[in-house]
Amino acid sequence: MARMKKSFDKGDTRSRKVHKDHDKVRWAYRKAQKNLEIERTEANLAAFKEARKVMLSTPHLDEMDENYKRLQYNRYADDFLISITGSKQDAENIKEQVKIFLKDKLNLTMSEEKTHVTHSSEKVRYLGYDIRISRSQDTKRTKKGLQRVWYGKVQLYMPKEKWIAKLHEYGAFKIKKDENGKEIWKPLHRGALMPLDDVAIISKYNSEIRGLYNYYRLAINVCNLGKFHSIMRGSCLKTLAAKYNSSVMKMYKKYRSVKGDFGADYKTKSGTKRCEFYNEGFRRNNNIAPEFVDIMPKYRGQIKPNSLAGRLKSGQCEMCGANPVKVYMHHVKRLKDLNADNEFDELMLLKRRKSLALCPKCYEEAKTKSLKL
Repeated sequence: MARMKKSFDKGDTRSRKVHKDHDKVRWAYRKAQKNLEIERTEANLAAFKEARKVMLSTPHLDEMDENYKRLQYNRYADDFLISITGSKQDAENIKEQVKIFLKDKLNLTMSEEKTHVTHSSEKVRYLGYDIRISRSQDTKRTKKGLQRVWYGKVQLYMPKEKWIAKLHEYGAFKIKKDENGKEIWKPLHRGALMPLDDVAIISKYNSEIRGLYNYYRLAINVCNLGKFHSIMRGSCLKTLAAKYNSSVMKMYKKYRSVKGDFGADYKTKSGTKRCEFYNEGFRRNNNIAPEFVDIMPKYRGQIKPNSLAGRLKSGQCEMCGANPVKVYMHHVKRLKDLNADNEFDELMLLKRRKSLALCPKCYEEAKTKSLKL
């Protein structure tokens, strides 16, 4: 793709061709503005607004300039997205070149059903996001005056079916229809979480809500997760109610917080703390390097001495006690098959283990004496 981009890119951004109607429209706008400054009448004001509307709707640069072309691409695993500034024929040619490269060089077949040539104004599904180039004519007042600040910007959307699928995956709600066919979404309790304590249940819901929000935090419609949050909140309260054979209202009154929504207290060495149900909202976050990166706790990295990894890492023979040596694992299928007619079988029966970490000498001896290799 890097070689293809180098051969495809053409022209300089500064010397890009201006739209054919841009100068004419801008001249008409300046004339209407000057007339309004000379004499502020209803006719001049209407002419000025119409000229400004036409100018804001006219592109500055020629999007089909043959002397200016660009190619951008992004790949994650076996999914990739290619965007070009050029004609549809250019896109078709790029698609055919990629197809030939995958077949000849990598011996792979490109899926015709999943590979499409799409206009940039239409949404494209990539890595769970819907991506498109905005064609919004909405204006915003800046230091330079009214400008179309959103036109031509890349926009990321969160598909509605993604968070609905998550609710189905968690079993957190069901959809019923009334006599008119209108859908009614009802939260459900999650029986699999009922054996957990209160803090673990709330933490589980919080992690699922934060996980989805953190992934879609770049989407411009990430605020739509408010509905997802509402269903998950109802499901959490119903799970607590089912755990204590009570009602949702009684659970809410029991766990209600002064500042937050609801939560549960738990004790630590430093005192009592509180686990609140997620209530931080769903604001769009454009940070490329987020500060909420998940880091595995250090205690997860510790190896227990009696574990298989710990016995291998210790470098000590469990028979003769030689240390440090390169150890090998001697296994048997079942303890009941051992006859205890040698020291290796006796040690395994004593330890009640089907494996021994042995030095090379003891390992070779065990292979000849043991009943099961």
